[in-house]
Amino acid sequence: MFPLTDRVLSKAASSDVAHDEIVLSSIKEQLSEDAHIEHILSQLGDYRAIAERSREKTASFGETTLDL
Repeated sequence: MFPLTDRVLSKAASSDVAHDEIVLSSIKEQLSEDAHIEHILSQLGDYRAIAERSREKTASFGETTLDL
């Protein structure tokens, strides 16, 4: 899983979508050192569930806020 995690993070870093790297890095920083892409995606799914219940229908990652 770790080579896949590194590949996804690398692709996000070179993406034209600026918030990709911000969101993935923010989530990775919240998780344990041994977290891999499955953990990151699970955490992202949790943020989506929280956004669905929120009034604004958004999730925030540092100063970056994404709409549901």
